[in-house]
Amino acid sequence: MPRTYKPKAGARRYRSYTSEHLEKAVNEVVGGKVSLRAASNLYHIPLGTLSHKINKKHGRAPGRPPVFLEREEKSIVEHMKTLSQWGFPFDILDLRILTRTYLEKQGRVVAQFANNLPSKEWARNFLRRHKDELALRTCQNIKPSPDCNTPVSDMRETCSYRSIAAR
Repeated sequence: MPRTYKPKAGARRYRSYTSEHLEKAVNEVVGGKVSLRAASNLYHIPLGTLSHKINKKHGRAPGRPPVFLEREEKSIVEHMKTLSQWGFPFDILDLRILTRTYLEKQGRVVAQFANNLPSKEWARNFLRRHKDELALRTCQNIKPSPDCNTPVSDMRETCSYRSIAAR
């Protein structure tokens, strides 16, 4: 199943109304200004959608609930930023292993993760959710210049692959 939905040509259009129109229609129906059917016709919102909104059905967000709470994800992000500041590169595999270790220490088993190891797609979505704090960057080796007096052992080298770094 594709993760980015692309409708077929000529397919039914879903949600052809704005959230402002939906709120106006709900307020008018609840306020008794217009009937449910009249608001549906006036704002071009399906009758069932208005009815469900007024009766507070389907209140949860669509899709699977997140694996981690917001504070848990924030903790993982802070851990990764700390390691990045210390000079340890962190790639997607390291993120997945860190998450697996966290789950094992908590004694949790997540059914959607094989062997409690998140998928690459989960890791990419995690980075997308926290793109303002984390970035996937390509590191380069630091080589001393010929006139440099610092011994090579004292120089801090970085990686030669893509790693996650703090913004």
